[in-house]
Amino acid sequence: GEWGDVVHAKLAYKAPALSGDVTLIDATVTALGTDPPTGQPLATLEVVMKNQRDEVMAEGVAEVRLPT
Repeated sequence: GEWGDVVHAKLAYKAPALSGDVTLIDATVTALGTDPPTGQPLATLEVVMKNQRDEVMAEGVAEVRLPT
């Protein structure tokens, strides 16, 4: 949501987004923890971005600090 913060992201881009492409991002929560500096909840996500042809454009891991 709009109140979370991306703390860290490491994604490998495999294909460009061309003019007119639709980009869809899907993520799965793989771990939950606590952000040490703030004490807020932290979610680790496996992220995949695909286009309208279901081609993988990017994939990787992101850490998101959640609001309390």
